[in-house]
Amino acid sequence: MSKLLLFSILFLQNGFFYLHAQVKEQKAAISYDCVFNVLFERGQRFVRFNAMLFSADSGSGFFLNPTSGADNSESNGMEITIQADTLFRVVKDFFHDDMIFGDITFNGKEKLYRDTLHAMHWTLTKERKMIDSLECFKATTTYKGRGYTAWYCPSIPIPNGPWKLGGLPGLIIEVYEDQKDLYFLLSGIRYAEHLPVPKIQEQLYPDYNSFIKYWKNFFEMINGSMAAQDNPGCISCLSQSKAKVYTWEKIPF
Repeated sequence: MSKLLLFSILFLQNGFFYLHAQVKEQKAAISYDCVFNVLFERGQRFVRFNAMLFSADSGSGFFLNPTSGADNSESNGMEITIQADTLFRVVKDFFHDDMIFGDITFNGKEKLYRDTLHAMHWTLTKERKMIDSLECFKATTTYKGRGYTAWYCPSIPIPNGPWKLGGLPGLIIEVYEDQKDLYFLLSGIRYAEHLPVPKIQEQLYPDYNSFIKYWKNFFEMINGSMAAQDNPGCISCLSQSKAKVYTWEKIPF
């Protein structure tokens, strides 16, 4: 089964339907190579991903999956890793200035949340470099607690990029987090009239504050359970053991 077909099936199975526009849109299937350090802030264990961005004038869909069957989860003692955006599934709606992203909950199920479309504030520079035959310009931003450097190409007038990133005057060709724990590099682009560009369903999704609240409540419950086990007869005692949380988008605990 081709990756293109597999991506289409995944979106259909997870509550999205596809846009059949009355006007002809410019559509592009954009592929990226991705490297993600699943032990960020603790060590290094890089996993490679194949990423695909289906982009059109009206919106886009992005998804990535590991190139191997390696288990990306990590748990060491009292450390619990939340790889909430390890799969980085994102749907953008440019017409309605909207964005939905998928989060993998602790029980392994995906939950969809609404977020602000291209909320990052880019600092554009005059620094340029050639990536293959593409002239690219440098831009930097801080987003959800982490710094990013992007190289975008104005000659490809697609103001989009991998994951939640975008909003630059050209397609993002290369982008990386400051510690190089997340790295994307364009590997191909193909224009076609018929591509599975998803559209956000007209339904109410919880907002980003709900995403933060879910994980804060979860770890309060975990730490409360630890306290009860350490001191079975003391409801108000504080546990000496605390679960340490790791999330890609830094959550203020």
